[in-house]
Amino acid sequence: MRHAESGLPQYLSLLIACLFCTCLFCAWAGASSALAVTDPAPLTQQLDTIRASLDQIEKDVDADEHADPGMSRLRQSIDGLRAEILAVIGDLTPRAQALNAQLEQLGAKPEDDAQPESESIAGERKEKSAALADLNAGIKLAEALLVHANQISTRISDLRRTAFTRSLLARSASLWSPSLWRDVATALPGDFRALRGAFGNWAWDVRQRFERGGLSYVLVAGLVGALLHWLRLRVLPRLTWRDPADTEPSRLERVLKALGITLARSVPVAGANLVLYMALDSENLLGGRLAPVISWLLFGIVFLVFMRALADALFAPELTAWRLFEVDDEAARHMSRVTNLGTIVILAGTVLQSMVAAISATLPLVVVTDGIRSLAVAGLMAWALRGLKRLAPPEVDDFGPYVPAETDYRGITVAVCWLAVLAIVLAVTIGYIAFASFVVDQVVWILSVTGIYFLLRVFTEELLEKLPGRHSRTSLFLQTNMGLRRRAVEQLSVLTAGIFKLVLLVIAVLLVVAPWGMETHDLYAPLQAVRMGFSIGEISIAPADIVSAALTFAVVTLVTHALQRWLENKYLPTTGFDAGIRNSIRTAVGYVGFFIAVALACTQLGLSLSRISLVAGALSVGVGFGLQSIVNNFVSGLILLWERPIRVGDWVVVGSDQGYVRRINVRATEIETFDRSSVIIPNSNLVSGVVKNRLHTGRTGRIIISIGVAYDADENEVRRLMVDCARDHSSVLKHPEPVAHLMEFTDSKMRFELWCFIGNIQESTSVTSQLNLAVLQRLRARGFIPPRPLEAEPWGFGRRARETAPVEQPETGNDTA
Repeated sequence: MRHAESGLPQYLSLLIACLFCTCLFCAWAGASSALAVTDPAPLTQQLDTIRASLDQIEKDVDADEHADPGMSRLRQSIDGLRAEILAVIGDLTPRAQALNAQLEQLGAKPEDDAQPESESIAGERKEKSAALADLNAGIKLAEALLVHANQISTRISDLRRTAFTRSLLARSASLWSPSLWRDVATALPGDFRALRGAFGNWAWDVRQRFERGGLSYVLVAGLVGALLHWLRLRVLPRLTWRDPADTEPSRLERVLKALGITLARSVPVAGANLVLYMALDSENLLGGRLAPVISWLLFGIVFLVFMRALADALFAPELTAWRLFEVDDEAARHMSRVTNLGTIVILAGTVLQSMVAAISATLPLVVVTDGIRSLAVAGLMAWALRGLKRLAPPEVDDFGPYVPAETDYRGITVAVCWLAVLAIVLAVTIGYIAFASFVVDQVVWILSVTGIYFLLRVFTEELLEKLPGRHSRTSLFLQTNMGLRRRAVEQLSVLTAGIFKLVLLVIAVLLVVAPWGMETHDLYAPLQAVRMGFSIGEISIAPADIVSAALTFAVVTLVTHALQRWLENKYLPTTGFDAGIRNSIRTAVGYVGFFIAVALACTQLGLSLSRISLVAGALSVGVGFGLQSIVNNFVSGLILLWERPIRVGDWVVVGSDQGYVRRINVRATEIETFDRSSVIIPNSNLVSGVVKNRLHTGRTGRIIISIGVAYDADENEVRRLMVDCARDHSSVLKHPEPVAHLMEFTDSKMRFELWCFIGNIQESTSVTSQLNLAVLQRLRARGFIPPRPLEAEPWGFGRRARETAPVEQPETGNDTA
């Protein structure tokens, strides 16, 4: 044992020595890399190459300003060059900062009349100054090239946006124009022959493959498709079956079944079509003009199956209890019929459009095809909107506190859909067929994205927010195995669900705006700018700085709390100070630590203390000119939020007003009285005034029952009966025990008081009334109450002392009596 105790310091010393040597080596390596001056010539040559590439791209933009594919390719090239420029800047900037720090350490060049410095120092300064000048020149050149690249990128975006708008608003003949239909009738035979020739060539290729013993991949794809179809019809429905006898499934069960139905019905079809497409591609059967037609046909089948499965999962036409979307049975069946017919119309229109494009049909046929498809979808939308009924809210007895109604966006959605229908019909009528077709595509796309987003959002809420509930197995598991408190589990689940829902919302918005002439690079550019940082005036802030500032603030705050606990539990009890001084010292340390944390966090963000002091000086001048009241309330609000003498939900008494604290703002506090009026009290009144908080230390409170009895009554029996009444009541605490006292003698009676404690002071009104009735009945049954009324005195029945409850009954949410 002694050997182990003596060897432990040696091991610790060896470990500390190793750590010290490692730190020295890392510091030496960092200093060596900082002192080394790398020749910036290769980077300068790289910048020259980038400049030549930018000039060439600018010429290509001038030459191909109307070609959207070319613009997209040039945009990708610009993004690559911009990444190279940022890499060069990131390489040169630390070198320049290191040389600048070394020059500051050497100091400024002495004046002519001053004592000359040594030649080594002068040579060192000259060498480092020249290297710093070269690095600064490279940085400025890189920044200029970055600005040039951003300008070219902006110009490309503007050109692509202009081209998109021009194609979208291209005007053609109206669908109702007789000349258009005459042109279609004239060109239709030639287009039909071209389509028949395309199909004939494809069929001939298939026949040649079959005669030569090919199509083996297609046969394998057929077998795979048959297997997936068997799984879809025989196996997967057993896993996603919704029991009609279950009339009260949980929301989590409903959303899990909905997700299962959507995936089980659409994934096998998508897999089979993908395998078939790959087989056709392997057999070289997608090289002709019908390749887009086959591709759109396979994709359209998947879309049809997916949308029908999604509609059945959300609306559940025949299973009201399993329905996720809150509509009545008639509306659910109507939406299911609309979805079934609409998917067929969209599939037919999409395949027809691809066939017209495959044969390079004449413009009149293209216009007629797009116009008929747009009108068909507009008719389906009108039919769907006319069949919808607004779901009326259920009528319930409203005796509780006022709860504001949730915002219903269904009316706005219906209005927007009707506007889309009118826009499609009007565009087809006046000749903007391309715009009408674009609106149709956007409506279908937005409805699809919205359905998927709704399903995933409900799934996220139920899985991450509702599942770790207070009494769930997940919550108990986290509390038991990870040591988390119940409130921490609830906060963690709500925060996690909020983050996931925000991510889903961002993805849904990006998917919705993606077809509006935008590509992945357009969506990635703002994210890249945010990642690299942004500037506010002369202050440049990067997300890394924000994270560093938040971590600094959190660490300093934790250290401050640890210091407060050490002072309160260890050091201050040994000083002999009273409790008030110890509390003041602890609070002062907390405030000092908070301000230090704020100062260090501002430094991490690049906000110097001089700027903060300037703002503080300006605020002090404003306070001197009349902002004293506002600042007083603001500081008082901070004190209330920090010290928490009152909290949201507390029952407080301020002057003649009393009620529940509903909201604590930085300027005023809102109190809801028992008649449901709102009282707005400035925070300075709560800090400097007298406030009675009935729930500050807990919900336990004392009530007093006062009653007068005749002089011929047995005082001991009266006290026993009153105490028994209190003991028999379920809301009265056993400890402290209830007690009855003889308080006063008057000319006609003896006044007794019953003191007892209840677990919830919010029940004081009902408990006091029940105890008054119980005491009165028992004393009257024993003949201790005179038959005639006693004279009016200040001490009558039902007098309540310290915890006097209001005449109004507290809200039912807090009163369990």
